[in-house]
Amino acid sequence: MKIGKILGLMMLATLGLLVGGSQTTEASVYTFSVVPELPENQLAKKAGYFDLMVNPGATQDLKLKYTNNTDHAVTVNADVTTATTNGGGEVDYEGDQKKLDPSLIAKMQDMITVPQNVALAARETKEVTAHVTVPQAGLTGISSGAFTFRDKDSQQHAQTASTGLAVKNVYAFQIAVLMRQQKDTPFTFNQIQRSGLQLHTVAAGQVNARNVIKANLQNPLAKFINDFTTVAIIKKADSDKTVLSQTNTDQQMAPNSNFDLAIAYANGAAIKPGKYVLDLTAYGQKDDRGGYQFTDAAKTTKFAHRWHFEKTFTITGSEATQYNKADFTVKDAFNWWSLLAVLLAILITAFWFILWKRRRDDEEESEQN
Repeated sequence: MKIGKILGLMMLATLGLLVGGSQTTEASVYTFSVVPELPENQLAKKAGYFDLMVNPGATQDLKLKYTNNTDHAVTVNADVTTATTNGGGEVDYEGDQKKLDPSLIAKMQDMITVPQNVALAARETKEVTAHVTVPQAGLTGISSGAFTFRDKDSQQHAQTASTGLAVKNVYAFQIAVLMRQQKDTPFTFNQIQRSGLQLHTVAAGQVNARNVIKANLQNPLAKFINDFTTVAIIKKADSDKTVLSQTNTDQQMAPNSNFDLAIAYANGAAIKPGKYVLDLTAYGQKDDRGGYQFTDAAKTTKFAHRWHFEKTFTITGSEATQYNKADFTVKDAFNWWSLLAVLLAILITAFWFILWKRRRDDEEESEQN
């Protein structure tokens, strides 16, 4: 799993503790801090996050130490989310919880409850209890999610800044939570090769008002896909000429999640309608003894797993026009389909006019005779 990272932003101060991290917040920087008290069933004994070995139907209390680092009262807002994978190929603990992957059986927010708001007096430290309930059916593989903690007052001030209030920093950070019933993955090598990655829809689209081809990739198993690398090549269906190509490295997919891999057009390049084929090769889990290797300009890397997909998709003329108009880097994109339609209309009109004129001339000639 990836080494944890602490990410701080001045306007939206967010502390992101990714899976595998061990760093914690410095009290002098944030209005409050939360430190997990690791229980006996913790696997990673020195981590700054929860990695719990659990049993079916088990219940457990998790202890969190809240500390107010300021000289004024603070209210800490907390919630629990299930890990997703964002469009950048990263594990995301703040992804849309209404669009969780259909392969997900147990949501983290259904298994863990935590007090939503906790008031802290100036410089106060308080122990807060979160409650865990494991489903009676148990867990297969890893369930992944996180606690997210925010300074409620600062958050509210930032949200109402448009009414004239001064904008304050919003302090927030996350503590990851993993739960499993066994330390090692329950999935066999063949199972991962066969079902560990799926390619679903492929279609034209946009990201940040830029033209892309979106390939939806799904990890339907309750395990992380680490060191995730994708090599995408798009060609016209009736040609060997490459239209787009893109390699993405150092990605990671959360268990039971999906995301749209965006294969970008160059700035100014217009989408053209037609039938295309996506050829996608994906690699997962770096392993010096792995049976698959990927070579780029710098080095060769060995992986334990590789998946390959080919999928045909079509871009319609209306889709091309829509996206080219919305992508401001595409200057005066020339729409050949529109031109052909105009030319066809002109030809039909000319042909009709010729027939009409010939008929009228024949009628005039008959009248004269």
